[in-house]
Formats: sequence, structure tokens, C-alpha cells
Amino acid sequence: MIEKTKIVKMNLSVLGVYIRIARMEAGISLRKLASLTNISHTLISNIEKGKQTPSEETLKDIMNALNLELNTSEDISTSMEYYYKNIFLNLLSYKYDIAKELIEKLESKSELFLSSLEVVNYNIIRSLYYALTNTKSVHDEIMGYEQVAQYLTLEQQQLIYFINGVECLSNYMYSASEKQLKHAISIGNDKLDVLINEYLVKAYLNQYKFTDSVSLCIKTIEEYERRTNYLRAMSCRLLIAKVYLTIMRFDQAISIVEHVEEFAEQFSLQYYLDGCYIIRSGISFYNANYDDAIAELDKVVDKKITGYSYNRFRIYLVNKDDRLYDYYEGIINENDSLLSNSRKLLIKVLMKWQNKEYRDDSYLLEIDELKVLAVEGNDQELIGLSYNLLIEYHKENRKYKKALEVSEELLKYKKIHITHYSIKPSTI
Repeated sequence: MIEKTKIVKMNLSVLGVYIRIARMEAGISLRKLASLTNISHTLISNIEKGKQTPSEETLKDIMNALNLELNTSEDISTSMEYYYKNIFLNLLSYKYDIAKELIEKLESKSELFLSSLEVVNYNIIRSLYYALTNTKSVHDEIMGYEQVAQYLTLEQQQLIYFINGVECLSNYMYSASEKQLKHAISIGNDKLDVLINEYLVKAYLNQYKFTDSVSLCIKTIEEYERRTNYLRAMSCRLLIAKVYLTIMRFDQAISIVEHVEEFAEQFSLQYYLDGCYIIRSGISFYNANYDDAIAELDKVVDKKITGYSYNRFRIYLVNKDDRLYDYYEGIINENDSLLSNSRKLLIKVLMKWQNKEYRDDSYLLEIDELKVLAVEGNDQELIGLSYNLLIEYHKENRKYKKALEVSEELLKYKKIHITHYSIKPSTI
């Protein structure tokens, strides 16, 4: 039995969230639960909000109606504190392999944590791991907590908005990511702010907010180095190199890449070396040195690193490489690919653009869908690319008035008119 004195000592907001989430997942309204338990909906609402302490009998009736069990063992809280702290520290230090081992051990005890007051922390730390490593979508798991965020601790709130921001980044929803990350920053936990800023830089970069991204990145590097977190600082340097790559200041990009490579080789950090190879490949691509671009990609060890598949595809596409067709089929048909649906759509559209034998009645619809996704996410590269493909399509079909309308619409969304997107400038 749970003593009332023990209930009073509980984190009532967490207990309330535990009940509220279970009720929402079961699709039961407050009034329906009140009817099932013969308890007023006002009292249940106050319990969910952590405003009122339930009696043991009331708690038992609510949990029975929701088919819940509550484990209040102090050992569970002690265990969660250990896993939470160590997983977080290893994620912050870029020790993803150690974090993975801890996550696997944590998940092996899932039944205990999911039936305890640690259920929120359990789901948050798992979601943080999967979001930062981009190994699993956690959108559905974390969305329910955003609806009850006001009842959580400040750190829990901040992490929920941070996780959602990282998820948006993974799905190329850059404006939504910026909004979520700024909300996380506004909550104001200094311990987390530097990590959140690193991801906010990425949101700025892909919206072509170059001044904001570089200035924030420099501050973030300084803070990481003050904390002697040199791995994260190097990651931020690669972000600045990507800015220089995008605006075609290749000498400056190479200078940063060489600095990161020297550090990565000294400490055998393959992840950073792979990131450097991706940037070097991009520079060779924009200089039309396609063999060099492929040679750099061939050095990449982790083929699932962000940018690898798409960069290799576009090199084959633009250079009309014989390997294009097999590589395209492999990407499109690979079920476990880390490429998002929007990136696969982009690859399909580009393939049809360059190879008319692949075109069908869905081609125009796919370009329109790509355009909508680009505008929704404020993905500046994709905005330029999708609109230019649409303009070209209408010109091919002698719909010059329509092409002009699309051109005028493009001016509303395009911040900076960089001459390269993902295809040769001369063709757009």
C-alpha cells in the first residue's frame, strides 16, 4: 500500500503527468474518467496539474480505471538518477558509443521505469539520445509531453523543446526548429544552453542566416572550450566551414577543415574526419572536379553520415556517371536508409529532371510537393532548387506566363540568391 505521507513527498507534477499522459493515450476525456471513477473531473484535473494531493483510495480508483500500476520504490529513482546523469554527460561529450550501451541497459529495465514516477525522465533521456544520434524518430513519443510541459520541471521542459527542435532539424523543418530551440533557450538552464545553441546554429545556417549562424557559433565554440569540451567545439568549427562552403569562400572553408583534420587525426576521431571529407567533396563538386569529389567521399567510413548519400547521388547525376542508375535504385529502394522522405523525394525529382525517361504524370506534383516542403521548413537551398525546377518545367511546356509567376513567387521566399543549388547553374 502507498502511504499518504509518501504521496505527499512525491513529485506531484510528475504523478499528475503520469496520469494525464495515460488518460490522453487511452483517448479518455476528463469527464469520461470522472464517470468511470465516480470522482469529480475538477479533482482529477487538479491532480493532473499537481495542484492537489490525491488520497490513496482516489489514486487507486484513477489508476485502476486507466489500467496503471505505480511503482514507488526509491531504488528506481536512484537507478534513474545514475542512468540519466551518465547518458546525458556522454551525449554532451560526444561519447555516443558509451551512451548507447547505457541506453540499452536502461531499456532492458523499461517495465520498471514505465510503471514509476520516473516515466517522464525515462522517456526524455531516451528521446534525447535518439534525437542527437539521429537513429530513431521520437516525434510521437515526445509530443505528448509538450502538451503538459507546464507541469514539468524546467529542465524537463527545456529538454522537450530541445528534442523537438533537433527532430525538426532532422526533417529539414528549419524554421520550426529555430522556434523550438529558441523556446528551449528562453527557459534558461545554463547547463543546456550551449548545446542548444550548437543546434540553433544549424537551423540558422540552412535558412541562410549566415551572420547569425557564424556569430552564435563563435560564442558557442568559446563556451565549449571554456568547459574544455573540445569535441563539441570542433563540431561547431565544421559548421562555420559549411557556411563558407555555401557562400563559396572555399579557401576559408579549407583552412577550418585542415585545423579540424589535424585534431581528428591526432585523437583518431573518424566522425570528424568523415565530416571533413564531406566538405572537401562539396568544394570539389562546386569546382566541377567530380573525380576529386568522389575520391573524398570514398574516404568516408560511416556511409550513413548526413550528406553522404545525397552528395554522391548529385555528383553522379551532374557528371552523368554510369554508376548513377544503380546508385539511384539502391537509395530509393533502401528501407532502412537514414534519408528522410523529403530527401528521397528530392532525389526522385532530380532524377526525373535530368533523365526524362524517368518522368511520369507525378513529376509536376512531386516538384510542387518539394516546393511546399521547402517553404514550410524555410530550407533556402531547397527553395531555390524546387522553384527553379518548376520554372524550367513550365518553360519546357511553353507556359511562359506561369514560369514568370513562379519566378515572382520565388522572390518572396529566397533570402540570398546564391548561384548554385544542387544542379549546374547553367541549367537553371
